[in-house]
Amino acid sequence: LPYVSRFGVLGKVMKYHDYHILSYSVDCQAGVITLDLGRPNQPEIPKEKIIFSGVVGYQFHDAMGSIILDVEEKEIREFIEERSETFTESYRLNGIPKFWREEMNQTLKELEGKCVWKITSSIGFDGYVVASKIHQPEQDAALNSGTASLRE
Repeated sequence: LPYVSRFGVLGKVMKYHDYHILSYSVDCQAGVITLDLGRPNQPEIPKEKIIFSGVVGYQFHDAMGSIILDVEEKEIREFIEERSETFTESYRLNGIPKFWREEMNQTLKELEGKCVWKITSSIGFDGYVVASKIHQPEQDAALNSGTASLRE
């Protein structure tokens, strides 16, 4: 089934359940986060990437040895409302997240055109990315060649 977000068709439903997070990188200047994924116990399955662009905030916990359960797009308003107290206190103490403003409505206005992806793990990892776009290079290549398929 195609996965359609308000940011366009991403191809197929995310297929990364049970993939290990091998590494991730954050390019602060470019606003890009890349997750490198693989299945170390199944070397015949190719390594994959998820790239977030237009990143304005993220938080990852316990990435070492993590296995992905899901990468899910969440509604930005709901996400901000759920975390407004935590964000207010964190911003007061540490100035993060950078996208936070004194009032929630200001924050929501600042985040127009952005989305949040919640990343959950069956082991360890938990996090989110607030960004403009998510990009899955191997699915984009398959869509361009007409060979996209749902793999799990």
